[in-house]
Parts: sequence; structure tokens; C-alpha cells
Amino acid sequence: MKYDFWVRQSHKVLGVFIIIQFSFGMSVYYTSLPARLVDLHRSFGYVALVIVIFLIVARLIKPNVPYNPPLSISNYILAKIVHFGLYISVLGMSLTGIIASVFSAHEREIFYLIPLPQIPNHVELSNYIFSFHSFFAYMLGICFILHLFAVIYHKIILKDHVLARMW
Repeated sequence: MKYDFWVRQSHKVLGVFIIIQFSFGMSVYYTSLPARLVDLHRSFGYVALVIVIFLIVARLIKPNVPYNPPLSISNYILAKIVHFGLYISVLGMSLTGIIASVFSAHEREIFYLIPLPQIPNHVELSNYIFSFHSFFAYMLGICFILHLFAVIYHKIILKDHVLARMW
């Protein structure tokens, strides 16, 4: 059995978004990127938020696809922890980035098309909230790597069909 088409495609798109956003975010943090790229990073954060909310809702309302073969108890618990960490970190990173941006002095439009509410700048609050954005980014990096290790483990070492649920 597989997850439905939209869940599988959203999973893939979110994975690509995470890689791109993480690369942009680390570049912004450690170097000086042009403002347009920072604005794109900010705008794509909104898209990532919509995708992860869709995935969470879909996972809650659609029946769970069983693992084939069933996972051991320890692997099942680890998979649940990593997936929960992925969802929480993408949600947390998106929300803290959005909220910090709203209070910052940065441009407040999504893809230069959709204006955001005009809230007075509050740089101290923006910086404080942004510190959580960094925390969620590192949490996401760890969970994403663990997720990729699980893919390698199931595909190359176990050679089972666990990945067929999503691919």
C-alpha cells in the first residue's frame, strides 16, 4: 500500500524545499546574500508552512499506511520521533521566521505580490524570535539527516519495501 498521490508529491516537494531553504538559510546566516535572495527565502518559508500543514492534516485524516514488513518496536518508536521532529521543526522554523520577519525592518511581501500586515518594527523582539528560528533549523537538520539515514538503511542494508509507502 502507498500513501495517496497528493501526500507522496507533497512529501517530495517539501523535501526539496527543505534542502533549498536550509541552503539559503545557512548562506544568509554565514554570508551576505543579496536582499532579493533573502526575500525569496522568506517567501518560500510561507510555501513550506502551507505544505507541512497540508501533510499534517492529511496524515491525521487519512488512514495510516502500514509498514511492509512491520518495523521492530524500537525502529517504530524512532520513526515516530523523527517524523514528529520533522513536522515540529518545519512548523516552528516557518512560524518563527514569519513572525520575526513581520516585526523586523525587512520587506513585508510574499513573492513581491502579497503584502503582509504593516506592524511597527520591533527589532529586539524580531531578534529574540529569530533565535528560535535558528534552533528549529538545527533541529530540522538533525531530523532530516536521521530521515535520510533511515532511507539508506531500508534501501541498501535491509533491502525491504518500507520506502514503497511514500515512493
